[in-house]
Amino acid sequence: MAKIVIGADHAGFELKEKIKIFLQEKGFEVEDKGTFSHDRVDYPDFARLVSEDVSGGKADLGILVCGTGIGMSIVSNKFPKVRAALVYNEYTARMAKAHTNANILVFSGRVISPEYAKILLSTFFETSFEGNRHQERIEKINDIEKEILESFASYFRELQRFDPEVFNAIVNEFEKQENMINLIASENLTSLKVLLTLFNPMNNKYAEGYPGKRYYGGCEFVDAVEELARERVKKLFSAEYANVQPHSGTQANQAVYLACLEPEDKILSMDLASGGHLSHGARVNFSGKLYKPVFYTVDNKNHLIDMDMVRDIAKKERPKIIVAGASSYPRVIDFKAFSDIAKEVGAFFLADIAHPAGLVAAGVYPSPVPYADFVTFTTHKTLRGPRGAVVLSRTEFSKKIDSAVFPGSQGGPFMHVIAAKAVCFKEAMQPEFKNYAEQVVRNARVLAEEFAKRGYKVITGGTDSHIVLIDVSPKGVSGGDVERELYRAGIILNKNVIPFDPRPPMNPSGIRIGTPSVTTRGMKEEEMRIIASLIDDVISSRFSEEVVLRVRNSVAELCRKFPFYSDFIQKFVS
Repeated sequence: MAKIVIGADHAGFELKEKIKIFLQEKGFEVEDKGTFSHDRVDYPDFARLVSEDVSGGKADLGILVCGTGIGMSIVSNKFPKVRAALVYNEYTARMAKAHTNANILVFSGRVISPEYAKILLSTFFETSFEGNRHQERIEKINDIEKEILESFASYFRELQRFDPEVFNAIVNEFEKQENMINLIASENLTSLKVLLTLFNPMNNKYAEGYPGKRYYGGCEFVDAVEELARERVKKLFSAEYANVQPHSGTQANQAVYLACLEPEDKILSMDLASGGHLSHGARVNFSGKLYKPVFYTVDNKNHLIDMDMVRDIAKKERPKIIVAGASSYPRVIDFKAFSDIAKEVGAFFLADIAHPAGLVAAGVYPSPVPYADFVTFTTHKTLRGPRGAVVLSRTEFSKKIDSAVFPGSQGGPFMHVIAAKAVCFKEAMQPEFKNYAEQVVRNARVLAEEFAKRGYKVITGGTDSHIVLIDVSPKGVSGGDVERELYRAGIILNKNVIPFDPRPPMNPSGIRIGTPSVTTRGMKEEEMRIIASLIDDVISSRFSEEVVLRVRNSVAELCRKFPFYSDFIQKFVS
């Protein structure tokens, strides 16, 4: 059954509610974009929400209601591929389908009664598009739309002429992300709003320092976006202080260490093989070279963090800082327990939530902010923003963190990226972001269940986050083999060590699976079952060429059902 999105302003609220009930009784899947009361609102906001879904192929039909219907019609027809029709009698309802094949219907909430709206909708549904000369006219509309959009595409063509090697690599990356299933837990698909924000002249601006205290002149506009980013992220995470300048999660952690440690001070963190991160004291990283790392591991049976072990090690080693956070630990971390241990031994407490930051922002994973002295995270994983990072802390540490970021570990910040961070934080404040985050976790849990049913060893027995860690060795294969062969089948994931892994890191026993990218595309539980089955087919066949080819075709078909960048590719880089 077709999916319909519906929206209205305050003047169309009552009619929208009646139409929604009518459509649901007819068996349609209906998503209500608001408004949800008689309180005064601005109609463009709701026209946009509905039109974006129709334009992006996420809904088959849109319905909009405002006072006259005129304003909603004007806004909606600004969107690519949208053909919005203002319907006010049975003739216009019939022609909206027969001649223009409208994909958004607009009603006047002050003119059309609920009963008459039902008649008009029924007329529309019962009418067929006549095609032929009317299809030719729609194609002319599409040509006009394309000409307007291609005024922007000229910039891409200029790059194509000047540097075809780089241009082709960019196009290939777009197409790979569009046509393959990405299950890398640390990756996601940013919105075009975020991508296009990166394409801005703030890239040209040096802005060493902080808003209002720069070492360069002419910073009033970059000051404005940095302030927006700081205030938004503080609100998003209920934090007292934020620094949005770090270029990466490792540099965010480096800033915390510089702010509160001296060389040779002890860091207590999760062992890399148990799921920890390089920047938490690994010997090959600066953190393991400048400081003295000591590690806790997970339990050797259930692979969960043993807080009694953490406390015993902390009391024995007396670290200067305790780090909680991981890159391949799928379960909830007890941040309060870590905080209590840190206080008990007089240590600072750093929570690195690079992976679950988006889930924390949405309230579907516990927040460390009330308990930690410092919180760091990247903005490009579950948070779905540009590449970069953030440090949060209490106000008492603000000056030390600012000094540790600049001039302590970085020079000029990337202001175009900070602008994109601000956009990402605003996206994370929207109701639909919480829906996305909840679905990320549901999808991961379904994958864990499906692999367990198929005889795989799911580390910790399941997941509370976006990560599923699987031991594939009982199937007689290695993580490296699986990563390589699944890539040929159109599925991207990464090999990963598992706790107490007897195999080397470059060809370990495990694979790590993440659900952010596929969830962003709109995939849900049923698609996770399909994906688990496809992965198992490849592994169980011992990488049969015939099966790999069949799965690759299935992957391509699945991706076509959940497009993300395809419209952008066609219009701007094809």
